[in-house]
Amino acid sequence: MPVVEVPVAPLLIRAGPGSNLRDRTTFPPFARCPVAGRADGTYLGPDGQPLRHWCFVGEITRGELRPVGFELAVTDVEGREDVRVCYERGDGVDVRVDDMYGRGVSSIGDTLVVLYPYKDALDPDSNRLIVQDPTLIQVIPHKLEELLAFNDVFWSTSSKMCVAPDCVKSGSGLMQCSGCRAATYCSREHQTRHWPTHKRDCKVAAALSAFTGWDWTTYEAPGFRFSQNTSDSLQAILHSYSR
Repeated sequence: MPVVEVPVAPLLIRAGPGSNLRDRTTFPPFARCPVAGRADGTYLGPDGQPLRHWCFVGEITRGELRPVGFELAVTDVEGREDVRVCYERGDGVDVRVDDMYGRGVSSIGDTLVVLYPYKDALDPDSNRLIVQDPTLIQVIPHKLEELLAFNDVFWSTSSKMCVAPDCVKSGSGLMQCSGCRAATYCSREHQTRHWPTHKRDCKVAAALSAFTGWDWTTYEAPGFRFSQNTSDSLQAILHSYSR
């Protein structure tokens, strides 16, 4: 069980501006994602360069490897079920696969996260998002509804109170779970009592911290990237199925 840390202030120290998953400007559904190179006043300026950060999240429903990458079918945050996210490698290495999900790389129901996705400029009315940089992609092994549910807890007023059942203590004396840095407690005793319930959510909350730690409203080139470990994991998906 993660230990209770000393008090920190403010409690939501990791909550960056615009990082609420319910923010449809930062985390747009497919319909609101920009078209590559097309100025829209929200995401892209007249020169086609980003004006702010944005991120597409969706739940994986199907996957298929292509000769130089893969295509994932996902359901977006508004429930659209026919979105296709296409990752295309730039090195031209052929990739073949018998079963994309047969070796434990990822599974149906995982959440796909894509930074700065664009609709296909050659076919903007299609249902495809294109991405070529593996450091812009992350697969989180939790359902999207789980992330959204804990996101709502994180951003609610109850997240500033002890989350142990029947406790109403709040204020600057609360402490954070060191595992997820989201659940708050008034004492070690209350954390221990709540752990059987929180254990289920702790990993989900830790995954959520990937979003809450950034300021999404102010863009500076080259923008956000996921860790190199994440990039290596994505490359491993392709390498695992190459022959």
